[in-house]
Amino acid sequence: MRGRSFSTKENFVQRGKTAGCIANSAYISRSAAIDERTGKRVDYSPEAQRAAALVPAVAQTKDFDLRLPAEPKDDLGYTEVLLPEGAPEPFRDWRTLWNARAAFEDRWADNHYRNTPRNAQKHKLDKAKLAFSGTISLPREFGIDECVNAARRILDEKFVKQGMAVQYAVHVKDGQPHLH
Repeated sequence: MRGRSFSTKENFVQRGKTAGCIANSAYISRSAAIDERTGKRVDYSPEAQRAAALVPAVAQTKDFDLRLPAEPKDDLGYTEVLLPEGAPEPFRDWRTLWNARAAFEDRWADNHYRNTPRNAQKHKLDKAKLAFSGTISLPREFGIDECVNAARRILDEKFVKQGMAVQYAVHVKDGQPHLH
């Protein structure tokens, strides 16, 4: 067996530069959600991807957003939310967690920029850093259970013990497991 190595890639999920935390979370969990802030529905389930490929006009509308990958992705092995001690249990549902995070950011901007509402609006639209996103490639030799155990260990140590909630997903693409 080859040596076990990990490679990583990280970035912020930021309004105006990325699709946002709801869309990002729907994408990594290959599922659907409604962004309560905008009312926009996002759906990255394999079924929706296949349907949108047949009817591309539906994929991008005012109330529905689906950025299609080149091929429908059906590579989800496992997903869950890890919470720090004392976090509210409803946050185990990623839709609740990320909609609450987005609402918190808007309240923060309103308070922080209370004397300059234009800056608050700019922060809400363009500058809000809502989450941290990354990809970790895992050894090909790992099965799903080993991937999940490695993910829990890594994420617990780096984030959860520091008081942060984490949503992650294990994908297996062409025999290469990776973690989002």
